[in-house]
Amino acid sequence: MPGRLVKIGLVWIIALCTVLFAGITSKANGEVDLCNHERWTYHSAVLPYLDNDGWQIDGRIAYYYCPDCGKYAADQNFVDILSAEEVMDYYVLDKVIVKLGGDTLKLSDLAGTPSGIESVSFVGVDFSKYKYIMSHSNTGTLIKTTTNVKLYRNTLKDIKIKVVTKCADPNRKVKYVNVHFELPEPKVKVSKKWSNGRCTFYFKYNIKGASKIKVRIINGKNNKEIKNKAANKIFDKYMKKNKSDKESYIWFSKAYLKKYNNKVKFKITAYYGKKTVSTIVG
Repeated sequence: MPGRLVKIGLVWIIALCTVLFAGITSKANGEVDLCNHERWTYHSAVLPYLDNDGWQIDGRIAYYYCPDCGKYAADQNFVDILSAEEVMDYYVLDKVIVKLGGDTLKLSDLAGTPSGIESVSFVGVDFSKYKYIMSHSNTGTLIKTTTNVKLYRNTLKDIKIKVVTKCADPNRKVKYVNVHFELPEPKVKVSKKWSNGRCTFYFKYNIKGASKIKVRIINGKNNKEIKNKAANKIFDKYMKKNKSDKESYIWFSKAYLKKYNNKVKFKITAYYGKKTVSTIVG
């Protein structure tokens, strides 16, 4: 009888071992993983690249993913388990542009996966010298710019932000972002009205803080300036102030506009002392 019990015990032990080896894998930290990961999918590494706007996008390490348990691993046997943070696309922009006039820079503007950012800090920035920055923080809204147009003439200097991610790869853990400040584009509305074989363009704008503005006619097909001395004289005489009035209009004949397939636009340049900023409307 004892011998039979021993044999039965051995059978159960062998069966249990078979189940363990066939359907159960152990993680690197020693915890038991009850999923056999039969439906794993492989995701190849992604090399760093430039997106359509020329921004540097970081790559991603290769990994295996199991849809049944939601785990990531470095191998198909799921022995070397990876955290979700380790396989995120930890791309952080090299450069961001922030415009004056109340524009903000948020944590989400710096990276594709904001949750993967561990911390941010400003590198050697004396904010007392950046009068056009209204507020700054290491979380949430990092920077908010001024709406005080009197400060638009100040020298605009870039600042650098250090971004520490949760990435396990030490070569990709720390990134530096260059923050570049620009003046806000002038807001101008242009309407037109046809009458007696000609088209009149009416301009409406109030570009506060600008010392003057300059208007030029633009070819709508290639955005290049159309040389027209007569039109430029009218622009320079009646549309040089920073606020439009009843004289802020110009007309062109149907024949003239036809030369450009009726596709003309206008380039408005606002001057803040020696600094300028332009926009094209129409």
